[in-house]
Amino acid sequence: MNVYSIFPTDIYIEENSNIDNKKLSEIILEKEKIEPARFLSNIKGWQSSEDLNRDARFSELMLYVSQSFKLIFEHNNYKDGLKLIITDMWANVNREKDFNKMHLHGNSDWSFVYYVRVPENSGVLRFADPRIRRGMSPNEDFLKNLDNPSQHGEYLITSGEGKLVIFPAWLEHWVEPNFSSDPRISISGNMSLEMN
Repeated sequence: MNVYSIFPTDIYIEENSNIDNKKLSEIILEKEKIEPARFLSNIKGWQSSEDLNRDARFSELMLYVSQSFKLIFEHNNYKDGLKLIITDMWANVNREKDFNKMHLHGNSDWSFVYYVRVPENSGVLRFADPRIRRGMSPNEDFLKNLDNPSQHGEYLITSGEGKLVIFPAWLEHWVEPNFSSDPRISISGNMSLEMN
């Protein structure tokens, strides 16, 4: 019997210990004091404007994201001559009980989140199975274990400082509430592909 894995959705995760997360945290918490929050998917919490990709203090992170994308170019069989552009990037500060409701990132090809500061018990990132009809026949009660992510309707990623998660922009996701008394800090962004 042949087995075909159809309609896969790839999420890419990488960890970095070279970026100065303490410095990024200080910059973001200073911005939080002076910039008004914008509210999109965030329930409470603070989200910066989308222009961090034009702030030189975040250039090291942008370079890291761009370099990490090289594997994705190869893995997705993209044509030669494509370039990746980080179109926008913003900071998120979620304090106690703050969270992000389910959403996706329109008008982009790929999105990412980079974790700057992650206290214990500050919530996980969850992705929803994009095959909406999959919910018609939940079968988790019949599985021996849930080790195979293709067999259930949600996939969760535990946050960790220095962790980068890159995913298709159309993939719905949300962030659970922060049940820590310390802020969880992340940087999110969108990326588009263009021909040179």
